[in-house]
Amino acid sequence: MDLKHIKLVAIGGGEIANKETLPVDKFIVDFAGRRNPRVLFIPTATSDSQVYVDRFRAVYEKELSCRTNVLRLTDAKIDKEEIERSISETDVIYVGGGDTGMMMDVWRERGVDKILSKAMAGNGIVFAGLSAGAICWFKEGLTDVEAGKETTYQKIKGLGLINGLFCPHFNIWEEGLASCLPGIGVKSFIAADNCAALVLDNGATKIVSANPASSVYRVTVEGNKLVKRDLR
Repeated sequence: MDLKHIKLVAIGGGEIANKETLPVDKFIVDFAGRRNPRVLFIPTATSDSQVYVDRFRAVYEKELSCRTNVLRLTDAKIDKEEIERSISETDVIYVGGGDTGMMMDVWRERGVDKILSKAMAGNGIVFAGLSAGAICWFKEGLTDVEAGKETTYQKIKGLGLINGLFCPHFNIWEEGLASCLPGIGVKSFIAADNCAALVLDNGATKIVSANPASSVYRVTVEGNKLVKRDLR
């Protein structure tokens, strides 16, 4: 896909309820370039958790003066026309975090992957998301898997709208990643700390962070070591 027409904010992680990502959220709203923008929240990765919806609205409605709508895709009653209308009639699409694999399965089953791909090919909408909601836009992502008492990591397919592999929660996962990535064929990737975001702005890239300690990196795997280059 031509990156010259894409406006994307991919956030590594953070608790929206604690306002950990608030500076990034403010950037997303400003990025839309509209007063009181319409923001569509897609919480599929938490099975459309009402608690998550309430927390999102507390920030985007009360703190940031947006007009929010929620697309609940685990609701069997919603039809394709309503999904298409919700996605096309908004200024910002924000995908929440949670279970990436489950979310992608739901999207593909309901054709949401194709609808989002079509929407991103157009102009104007800001696409954003946190953790699973950031991975989804890329060709692949890294996700954590509980294996007994240990945590390991595996690759997972996204929508493929942005070429490359995205890793969220890098400041938390970095130590554990080094030992397992060679075994799953990962040689390089983009990694974002919690509270930091990669921004694609019509072909240009930059980093937005909620605190000085968080950033985004280009990471290469060299043996059992990760070599990172800060993209700020």
